[in-house]
Amino acid sequence: MASSVPTKPPTAADVATLAGVSKATATRALGGYGRINEETKRRVLAAANQLGYHPNAAAQTMNTGRSGSLGIVARGITNPVWPVAFQGMVDAARLQGLAVLFAGSGFEVSEERKAIRLLLGKQVDGLIVSAADRRDVEHLQRITAVGTPLVLWERRVPGLDAPVIEADMRQASSELTRRLLDLGHRRIGFVSSLAMPQAAYSIGAELPASIIQDKVEGLFTPFSEAGIAPPVDLVRFPERDRDAIAAAYHSLLDGPNPPTALIASDSQIAETMLDVVRSRGLRIPGEVSLAMYDDLSWARLVDPPLTVIAQPDYDMGKCAAELAMNPAGASTLPSFSARLILRGSVGRAQD
Repeated sequence: MASSVPTKPPTAADVATLAGVSKATATRALGGYGRINEETKRRVLAAANQLGYHPNAAAQTMNTGRSGSLGIVARGITNPVWPVAFQGMVDAARLQGLAVLFAGSGFEVSEERKAIRLLLGKQVDGLIVSAADRRDVEHLQRITAVGTPLVLWERRVPGLDAPVIEADMRQASSELTRRLLDLGHRRIGFVSSLAMPQAAYSIGAELPASIIQDKVEGLFTPFSEAGIAPPVDLVRFPERDRDAIAAAYHSLLDGPNPPTALIASDSQIAETMLDVVRSRGLRIPGEVSLAMYDDLSWARLVDPPLTVIAQPDYDMGKCAAELAMNPAGASTLPSFSARLILRGSVGRAQD
């Protein structure tokens, strides 16, 4: 009768015995460090494969100073655009033989701190962080202080010496506004969400997220260029909650001088924007024009198709990972463009 007692997993000593080498030699071959000839390495790896040996990650990190992993801290992956960028990061890491460790922050600084402590504790070889609030950065400065390569995703942090991967949102945003102005729109509403919601917006106000600031200021620049007062009263920053976002859109449309065009700062907010507009029976673009940031497949399938501002998420994600794994490449930081894609949801403003 076979014993039901589980066997112990094979050790480096077991691999050494089967390969006919010392334990120290086997450990170097299995860890990929130190000098060892190719024939010995081949024999050790063959023995490890035969025994089903898996190296101890903690011990390997102690021996090499590298964990073979890349850390990513972002709000989460509920936004449908994020997995595209994430795939770019994963593909780049895989080419370098690195695993990817992901931690969600919900764009809350306290959760971001916890996530960074966790990943630094695992001695990741590089970090990509989408900063929750560029005004609270001590924990981000700690990353570079301990020598871990840091790349910022879409969000600049003043005073932090780290490369930023972002697309030029100002130019594309201004292009959208110029198109709307040409079509007679003067009341353009913008809804986004921030970790710390704000009741009102004024030109030049510092926002927690540079990407949101770039979008808003890009949208309003053509107003100033044309000598038209920008509609700052039509900017809303509710909590990232579907009911709060819906309430923001209803408040805009119920105002005494409602917008003739609505813009959502991302695809998730745009879903709520569409729900609100349809629930009110408004014709698109006859009574209100719509646009959003992010280009997802459903934006082309709704009726009418939705005008969007798109960016190359996959390429940006790939570049971020490459920089986190090879900080020297930051000296040749590439630029990424966002582009306006006009579709049927934008039309002439009603007289």
